[in-house]
Amino acid sequence: VLLELVLFGGIALAFAPLLFDHFSNLWIRPHYQYFPVALLAIVWLIHDRWRYQRWTTSWIYRSAGFLLLMFSIAVLLFASQVWSPTMGAVGFVLASGGGLLVLRQKILIRNAFGIWLLLWLILPAPMGLDSRLSHFLQGVTTLVSGLLLDLIGVVNVVDGHTLIVSTGRLFVEEACSGIVSLMAVIACSLI
Repeated sequence: VLLELVLFGGIALAFAPLLFDHFSNLWIRPHYQYFPVALLAIVWLIHDRWRYQRWTTSWIYRSAGFLLLMFSIAVLLFASQVWSPTMGAVGFVLASGGGLLVLRQKILIRNAFGIWLLLWLILPAPMGLDSRLSHFLQGVTTLVSGLLLDLIGVVNVVDGHTLIVSTGRLFVEEACSGIVSLMAVIACSLI
């Protein structure tokens, strides 16, 4: 087990510069600032479910694990060439999955697949879906707020994500739309 852990540690160290940039980029986005808690939960889950016992599995798991590790190294090389921190994080998650499959031959980590799936929480939604969801929720919040103001008799005009009332303009922020808490609640629910 020690040899495998040293190998995985070396691979993780190779991803470190890309992961540092990736996590720095995530921290800038308020709706992804839950990621340190997700990482701590994953480490705790692995520690809690780690059993030192011989676990016989098919050679398929070990082979699939090594293939996943090789693919993650290819992703690392590509991500380093084009300097894509997000692609580097994808490679790290793939390497983690490969490592768990290889370790499965010697130790038992209960629900390792579920723990590996939690690692995907460190990646932003693809194709800007999180931004689209945020803008959609801001629009819904603005519209509902305008209707509620109408209901209580306050004259208002909805202009994009802004409510115009007689005393000025009220901007509906991303926090008001619930995207920040939504992403954190989803992460906590999955954990």
